[in-house]
Amino acid sequence: SAELTAQREGLVADLESARAPLVELLGETRGTAESGRAMADSLTGTLTALDAFVGRFDDPVEEAGQPPATAAAPATAEEPAGKPFDIAEYGLAAERIGVAAGELEQTIATLDRSLPEVQRVLDEAAGRAERAVDHAWTRALQLVGLALGGIFVVVLVLRRMPARR
Repeated sequence: SAELTAQREGLVADLESARAPLVELLGETRGTAESGRAMADSLTGTLTALDAFVGRFDDPVEEAGQPPATAAAPATAEEPAGKPFDIAEYGLAAERIGVAAGELEQTIATLDRSLPEVQRVLDEAAGRAERAVDHAWTRALQLVGLALGGIFVVVLVLRRMPARR
């Protein structure tokens, strides 16, 4: 009975000493999971906005069912071993990706809002260029007409003048 009590107390002491690192690891895992969930939510919103934005510029070749020109390279079977698993690094990476996804979403939203203004400015510039070409063409025709008229007048005047020897 005394040996069982000593073993039981030893097991309890071992469990108590192992409990602190496990509680810390569990807390870090929970933080990483929450960061991952926030990143996933942010990425979902970003990808939805990006898909809507890029959908305006779809490639007609891809729409016809042909594969895109670039393809991903196959993964190699032999990769060097990396450093040991550290959950804190993954949590930090998840937070950074979440922040980057939020910034990307804001950038896409800004581009989406400013796209009509850019289109309007481009339309105005195209209209001005067209008017300038039309004006230059009209002036060129006027100059050609004026030159032909001048030549005609000179020919008439020369025909009516008496020939001098």
